[in-house]
Amino acid sequence: MLVTIALSAELLTFGLSIASALGQDGVARVRSILTTSCIAITPFVGAMAGYFLGGRLTGAWIEGVLAFAVAALLYLAAEELLTEAHEVSETKIGTALFLAAFLALMLVDMVSAPK
Repeated sequence: MLVTIALSAELLTFGLSIASALGQDGVARVRSILTTSCIAITPFVGAMAGYFLGGRLTGAWIEGVLAFAVAALLYLAAEELLTEAHEVSETKIGTALFLAAFLALMLVDMVSAPK
C-alpha cells in the first residue's frame, strides 16, 4: 500500500511538471490533459498486462523476461546516473547491443547452471 502511495505521488508530480512544460510551450489545454492522462494510465495498463500475461509464463520465459527487465534497468542506471556515460555519443545500435549482450549472458548462465 505504501509503495502505491509513493508511486502515485511521484506520478502526480511528474504529470504536473509535464503539464506545466506543455503549457509554457503553448500546447492546447485539452492536448495537455490527454498527454498527462496517457502518462498516468500507462503503469496501470502495464500492471494489468503483467498480471494477465505474466501469470501464463513458465520456466525459461520468466527468466528471459526478467533478464530483459534487468538489462533495461541496468541501461537506465548507466545512462542516467553515470555522467561518464554521456562523454561518448550514443547510438541506437550500441543500446541494442548492450541489451542483447546482457540477455545472451543471462541465457548462457541459465543453460550452464547445474540442475
